Amino acid sequence: MKTSPFNLSEIEDGFYKLVFDLPGKKVNVLSMETMKALNDVLDELEKKKGVKGLIIFSGKKDSYIAGADITEFKPAFEDSALGQKLIKQGQDVYNRLSKLPFPTLAAINGICVGGGCELVLACDYRMATDSPQTKIGLPETQLGIFPGWGGTQRLPRLVGLQQAIQMIASGKLVDGKKAYRIGLVDALSAPEFLEATAFEFIKKPKKHRAKTGLMGSLLEKNPLGRSLLFSQARKSILKTTKGHYPAPIAALDVIEKSSGKSLEEGLKIERDAFIENASDHIDISRYLINIFFGQESLKKQGGFPGELPEGRDVKNVAVLGAGTMGGGIAFLFMKKLIPTRVKDINLEAIGHATKTAWDIFKKLMKKRKVKLNEAIRQFHELSWTLDYSGFDKVDFIVESIVEDLEIKRKVYQETEAYISKDTILATNTSSLTISDLSQGLKHPERFVGMHFFNPAPMMPLVEVIAGPKTSAETIATTIKLAKRLGKIPLFVGDCNAFLVNRIFMAAAHEALFLIQEGVDIEKLDKAMLDFGMPMGSCELIDEVGIDVTYKVSQICEKAYGERAKTPELLKKMYEAKLMGKKSGKGFYIHKGKKKTLNPEAQKIIQSFAKDELELSEEAIQERVLLAMIVEASLCLEEGIVSEPKFVDLALVFGTGFPPFRGGILAYADSLGLPQVVEKLNGLKEKYPLRFTPTKQLQEMAEKNMTFID
Repeated sequence: MKTSPFNLSEIEDGFYKLVFDLPGKKVNVLSMETMKALNDVLDELEKKKGVKGLIIFSGKKDSYIAGADITEFKPAFEDSALGQKLIKQGQDVYNRLSKLPFPTLAAINGICVGGGCELVLACDYRMATDSPQTKIGLPETQLGIFPGWGGTQRLPRLVGLQQAIQMIASGKLVDGKKAYRIGLVDALSAPEFLEATAFEFIKKPKKHRAKTGLMGSLLEKNPLGRSLLFSQARKSILKTTKGHYPAPIAALDVIEKSSGKSLEEGLKIERDAFIENASDHIDISRYLINIFFGQESLKKQGGFPGELPEGRDVKNVAVLGAGTMGGGIAFLFMKKLIPTRVKDINLEAIGHATKTAWDIFKKLMKKRKVKLNEAIRQFHELSWTLDYSGFDKVDFIVESIVEDLEIKRKVYQETEAYISKDTILATNTSSLTISDLSQGLKHPERFVGMHFFNPAPMMPLVEVIAGPKTSAETIATTIKLAKRLGKIPLFVGDCNAFLVNRIFMAAAHEALFLIQEGVDIEKLDKAMLDFGMPMGSCELIDEVGIDVTYKVSQICEKAYGERAKTPELLKKMYEAKLMGKKSGKGFYIHKGKKKTLNPEAQKIIQSFAKDELELSEEAIQERVLLAMIVEASLCLEEGIVSEPKFVDLALVFGTGFPPFRGGILAYADSLGLPQVVEKLNGLKEKYPLRFTPTKQLQEMAEKNMTFID
């Protein structure tokens, strides 16, 4: 490394500051090279005489240390010797830092995660700012690994077993204020005064110990209590992960085995277990790391295949349509303090959207993710209208009305008369093409698809779709706005149902055909849950809405012909007005969080199949997943997305496809494409329209290729 990323300087007689500022990078990351540079600084500090204290700062704005360089971990998983070297190097450097013969203080402002969090744990003291950008934690389990540079050892000693297990197993981050409450940091500061406050603190450092309470003491300070704590933690982790993610359990095992042992013994347990977990579950780690990198790439320009302009800053927005989806979209804008005007044709609808938005705020307040005064401030960004008053002041509109081509076109033509020529008009359509919707517009260059997924506040993905005349600036502004809302934007090609819903409909159709053939609903849903899906197929259709699923299915059938034919069962359910969860009745009867089979739906199903069809769980999964693989391959053939990885990312973030599987195409790779084509050919004999292998699949299978590297 030609230029050291660490700059050591003396503040005042005997007090030093160390600034970490990685040259040419937006954030600080820890690599083997930077760790060597830190080791060199420790050499220098150990030789100095009269050192009274050291403060470690970041030279990056609103960012402290964004963890370790993940690219170095990937080869280390396959080479245990390299893995041992990487882990031991980190542990040794942090041990040296922890043993410096003078007080050390980490002055944290901004993101401080993974190896960065482990670095500050090795300091004697920690100070954090109360900035919203400050987030501290150990998210390694979300990548299929766990902390290996001392995190499983130092965090429990600092905040207690209970809090440490929760943080490490979940991978969730805490802000500065919570970090202080739990004893992770010893002091808080305003970002503007961090350097001065840190200097005053290091002169007279003082440990801040959070109170664990009587129950915490009983659980952690005696063997029986600790045994109960670990047992309950194990049950909770398995309930959350359903056993699909081994890293949280591996981390818990390390904490339990090292409990009561010396730090040195604990670090060895951590080091050995890290390599073992990485080696045994290399595919899961690889999939999760690929998703991490893919997500980061989408944050740049949404997977757009080419260069885009900067995009405009959106200052005022409007939402056309005050349904549940409209209310959820309005909430997203309000949460970011963007003035938001909602329009509908009657006060009842406006009231529904307003209630939807406030109910979301109430849930956040209940979870202590937002305070009452903050919620009120954000909610006050909302205004409403029954006409187009105020629309001349907005610069971005999202339409979220009924999924009807002619009605939408009529609304667009009305809207154009009240807005400026620069106002972007976006549609939240889930299945109609941007090309069809834009016909008749005076300014089709400012028309774009911005497809949120339901529920909009929770689902991370937003599909961005250009019509034949949509301008590059419109696309760039829409992607920029999606990122501002905290969403993951993905640019997809224009077709009916776009990318995610096309593949979702293929899966939904196949599930319904299985039921028509006699497969039990609960058995079907259990099979998909066991595969790792967040919901069973029928439960998901109920969640989306049987009416919505039916309408999208009809559009897909019209667009893609007999291979996308609407199952008769779906039509019968729609005609019986069984609309799903929102009406309380669908395939299940929904009462709060409880659901039971709906006798009305069972009666309709029996008109198709009197006897139950006995299929294995594997055979059920195979039918649904192979249908998805075929549709995903068709989308690639048609250029709906530019790269296979975007298909996988879209399904993970748009439908909840299990991340530990890597996505539908990564799953196809894991089976082997020759085996996929063989299975499809077996099903093609009975279902030729749905299971004929695509030309792409056949060619890739012949060459034994894979979709994902």
